[in-house]
Amino acid sequence: MPPMLIEGLIPRGGLVMISADPYVGKTFLGLEAARAVGSMSPFLGKFQTWGGQVLFVEEDSPDWDLGKQFIKL
Repeated sequence: MPPMLIEGLIPRGGLVMISADPYVGKTFLGLEAARAVGSMSPFLGKFQTWGGQVLFVEEDSPDWDLGKQFIKL
C-alpha cells in the first residue's frame, strides 16, 4: 500500500476526486478531509491522518453556501 494521508482513503502524492449525486455530502466530506489532514487529526473522528498541505478546489456551490459548510466544521 502506498504512503497515505488518510488511512485507507487518500494516498500521499495522489489525486483524489469525490464524485456522487447532488446533495449527498461531497463538499462536507472534502472539507472534513482537508481539515483532518491540515490539522493532523482523525478523519471523521476515526481514521488516522498524516499531515500535509491542502488545496481545496470547489466549484459547485456559491460562496455563501461554502461558508456555511466551513462554519459547520
